[in-house]
Amino acid sequence: MTFLHDSFLVIFIALFIPSQFEFSTEMSFITEQSASLRLAVLPHGLSDMIKASKAHLNQYLFNLLPSTQFLLMGYKDVEIVGKIAALTYQSSHIHFMARCTLLLFKPEPESLIHATIKHTWPRFIYLLFRGSIPVYAPDPSARYIYKQGVYCDKDTGEQLTTNMVLQVRVKSFGVRKGSYAITCSMDDPEYLIVSRPEPVAELAETSAYDAVDSISTVQQDLDGPYYDADEYEVAGDGKKEQAEIGQNEIDVNFYQESISEHP
Repeated sequence: MTFLHDSFLVIFIALFIPSQFEFSTEMSFITEQSASLRLAVLPHGLSDMIKASKAHLNQYLFNLLPSTQFLLMGYKDVEIVGKIAALTYQSSHIHFMARCTLLLFKPEPESLIHATIKHTWPRFIYLLFRGSIPVYAPDPSARYIYKQGVYCDKDTGEQLTTNMVLQVRVKSFGVRKGSYAITCSMDDPEYLIVSRPEPVAELAETSAYDAVDSISTVQQDLDGPYYDADEYEVAGDGKKEQAEIGQNEIDVNFYQESISEHP
């Protein structure tokens, strides 16, 4: 597996070496885990080994890691721990070992999360968690009536609108057709509207896919601390283009097939 990045060649040898995992600590839904990488660069890329390591890790951001059910949300503390030249007729690469801390994500069933409404359909509501992770709520009818394209509270008449932030209960986190997704329940005593979008002075034509704020706080249990994702900006240039992965791929027939617990 090879790819070009900033004029140097990086060859992937092994992403993780399980025997060298050193620690794992839980912080809300984020698990910090030490991992070792084995990579190789061409001789002229020797000075860019840190950059090469980050470029490789960036290929996996916001994707489920091989053989795990964890999503790679970021990494930190990248350091080079050794290198060896391999100059032969077959290979002229410099092999090296890097070590880093991975920030892995997996919501636990029955946990509470804050997610932003992205779009509504008669059978379910589509939300986003942490600005990029799809969330499906299949049971809005437990609390709301759907009429004329809008969900209205059965008791108060309040409407659910795009960009509202809801607190919902996680039911599962799995993969369907290669795409990760969370299913949640609104039929829960702890369900509530966390925040509402600011009212606008004038009506304007807007898309249902416009400007969804990234939600950075989650809660694993009622007594647990909130985790602020802003503390873990993706290493590198700080760009978050990958956070848009999957946002425009909404499957209105999502609930015709069950979510698999495994890829």
